[in-house]
Amino acid sequence: MPNQGINQDCLKHNRVATNFESLPSDLGLRKKINDYHPNDQDEIRRWYLQKKPCQSFNHEFPIKNIGGKMRRFNPE
Repeated sequence: MPNQGINQDCLKHNRVATNFESLPSDLGLRKKINDYHPNDQDEIRRWYLQKKPCQSFNHEFPIKNIGGKMRRFNPE
């Protein structure tokens, strides 16, 4: 397989240990899987799948005038 311009020794030295317990559940706070070291990507993907979806609760949604009526999102 061609090298494709990636120095494998460089990747080994830049690998940082990942603390899986500290990975955020919130999708907006997560780094892209591709931002992690290639050797860690599958394990991080499995970890996120095991954590299940993240759904926040207790939000106050703003009331807006829509079609002449005051409306807001109803989480129920």
